[in-house]
Parts: sequence; C-alpha cells; structure tokens
Amino acid sequence: CRATLFALAGMLGACTMVGPDYQVPSDAVIQRTDASALFDLLDNAHVDQAPLPADWWKLYDDALLDRLVHEALANNTDVRLAYHNLRRAYEGFQMAHHAQEVEFGAAGSLARGQLSSESLALAEKIPVMNLADAGLSVGYQLDLFGKLKRAAESAGASADASAAALDAARITVVAQVVRNYLAACHASEELEIAEHSLGIQQQQLDVAKRLLAGGRGNEVDVARARTQVEALRAELSPFESKKAAALYQIAALLARTPGDLPAAVAACNHAPQLAQPLPVGDGGALLKRRPGIRAAERMLASATAHNGVA
Repeated sequence: CRATLFALAGMLGACTMVGPDYQVPSDAVIQRTDASALFDLLDNAHVDQAPLPADWWKLYDDALLDRLVHEALANNTDVRLAYHNLRRAYEGFQMAHHAQEVEFGAAGSLARGQLSSESLALAEKIPVMNLADAGLSVGYQLDLFGKLKRAAESAGASADASAAALDAARITVVAQVVRNYLAACHASEELEIAEHSLGIQQQQLDVAKRLLAGGRGNEVDVARARTQVEALRAELSPFESKKAAALYQIAALLARTPGDLPAAVAACNHAPQLAQPLPVGDGGALLKRRPGIRAAERMLASATAHNGVA
C-alpha cells in the first residue's frame, strides 16, 4: 500500500505543463522606459501629473452629477450586460479551477422487507430483514501534462478580459452622462443669454416704432430693428434642440423616459467647473487604465494558455 502511495506521489510530482508560458511581449509599449515618463504638457495649468482617481467625475464637485452617474451605473443596460458577462466568465474559471480538485462521493441506502416463504417452498415464515448498503468514492484527474492547469489559466485570463470589458462599459456610460449633463447646462445658459439679448432687441424695436409714430424716426430704423429681432429669435431653436437632445441622452443612459428626469437637470443653467487641475498621470498609467488595451492583453494571455491545452 505504501509503495502504491509513493508511486502515485511520484507520478503527481512529475506532472508538468506543456505549452508556452505567457509573458508580456518584450516589444510592448508598456515595457518601454519612456512609457512611464511624464507627459510634456508645456506647463499647462489646467492639468496635473497626479494619478487620475477612479471616481473622476467627483472633481466637478456637483451633487446632482454624482447622483446621475451612480444611477446610470446601476440601471444602464450595457453596464448590466457587461456585469453578467463577467459573472459567466468567472463561473467558467471556477469550473476549470475545480476540475483539478479531488472529488469525493458517497451513496447509501436502507431498506426493510420480508421475502415470501411460499416462493422459496418453505413452511416457516421468514422474519423481516433490514438491508443496508453504503459506498464511498474518490476521484482525481491526473493532470500529467498540465491540460487542466492551462485550461484554468486560460479561463482566468478570459475572466480578466471580461472585467476590462465591464470597465469599458462603465467608463463609456460615465463619460456620456458627464458630457451630456455639461452640454445641457451650457445649452440652458446659452438659451438664457439669447433670450435676454432678444428681449433687449425687442425693446429697441419698440423704441424705433414709437420714434416713427412720433415723427422722429424712419422706416429704415424700424426694419433694421425688426430684422435683428427675427435673427435673434432664430437663434433660440438650435439652443433648445441642443438642450433637448442632451436631456434625451441622459434619460436613455439612466434607463428613464425623457419626461422622468429630475427637474433640477433641466433647470441647470451653469455648467460645473473643475475645482482643481485635471490629474492625468503618466503614459504607463494611461495605458493601464484603458480597458481596451487591458482586454487585448488578457485575451493574448488566454490564447497562449489555450495553446497549452491543445
């Protein structure tokens, strides 16, 4: 028995993994020394070399914007789909990982019965009997060439790629919410300025009409003032359309109907400003926070491990 155990241990100890071991390519940009160098910003006072925080939208210090972003992350369909894809990929990794473990099984049964004495041609009555059965099984897949380990490695890298895809969906949604919120606020402010200018020009038209009625004006001044009024009135529609489009985009991102947005969103007439210079970090940090690059690198790692599986 001991000899069998030692032989089994030797076989397991001799297990190896075939196929290439993944390494970040030597010619990858992230490997260059200049990739982690600071950006040449030419002393731009609006940006900073500090790392970009994960909740970067809070740099605007706007409570309404923060609430919109959190609601979008919770309700947006693209984010939820990416989240469930990540869960599925992680479950695949768990299954591949558990395939390397020892499996134990047990089964048992208990019965109580009595055989017919007549069927056995016996005169005496056969007593009632208790019948019990139990069994224990142990299973383990010998991974002599590392197929299971490579499969788990490939599944883990695929799960990392799905996590990067979730980050991409979150970044896209947050950026669109912030962009459209600022656009709606800017459009409201521009609309107010245009309406104020229209009001002033309307007063000038009224003055020109009164001067003409009093014999101190002329038709040319009235026509010029009326033309300027109509020109300013025509500028209102683009601002109204710009604001409506931004509000519709926000509603779609929040999985709401256009008329279901908080009233404060449409009432915003002054876009929030950054309270500090925008932190951008260095080149290496930029590459690491780009989900598309991270996903591509993890898919390369998954494909490399899958070669070992094959």
